[in-house]
Amino acid sequence: MSCAPIVAVAAICNGHKGIGKNKDLPWPFLKEDHEFYTGLCKTTKDPKKKNGIITGRVGWEGWSEEKKTDPKITTVVISKSLPKDEPHCRGVARSFEEAINMLSSGPDKDKIETIYNIGGRLNYEHSVSDVRCKKLVLTRIFQDFESDVYFPDFEHAFERVSDPEIDDRIREDPSSKIKFRFEVWVRKSDQ
Repeated sequence: MSCAPIVAVAAICNGHKGIGKNKDLPWPFLKEDHEFYTGLCKTTKDPKKKNGIITGRVGWEGWSEEKKTDPKITTVVISKSLPKDEPHCRGVARSFEEAINMLSSGPDKDKIETIYNIGGRLNYEHSVSDVRCKKLVLTRIFQDFESDVYFPDFEHAFERVSDPEIDDRIREDPSSKIKFRFEVWVRKSDQ
């Protein structure tokens, strides 16, 4: 079964690749980063299509009802504890593979333009090791914050590239003074 392109998106600390602390981000809210990822995950080249989102239970539970019911996305939550019929999502999968299958089958499979994996840690590990995931879109936070969840090593399988659609200059958040950059990494051809 073929599926839409799979892209993992994450924000990571520059040094230790921290992505979470106490079920939240380890750094203060970065408005520009939030707007970038929201726009990325909701935008399609074909206006008749939408994007599939894969997220973990912790991320899903932090979403507002407005975000959960956004018509520009269809979401599969990966969880061992949520009921399979969780409201406002396409469904609850018990594994990364099941989540991909849920978004790649069914009557609306042709309406999914891109599948975005937005975490958590185990989902990112699957994306790094799964050759179907051809791209990572990362926000590199140029500061290390205390973290208890980390993005997996990926440099062995991906290389950083320039993408004309993503401005990769270093930015600074006006309130926190945190510096960050959007980066695109593509899977190496020998992977």
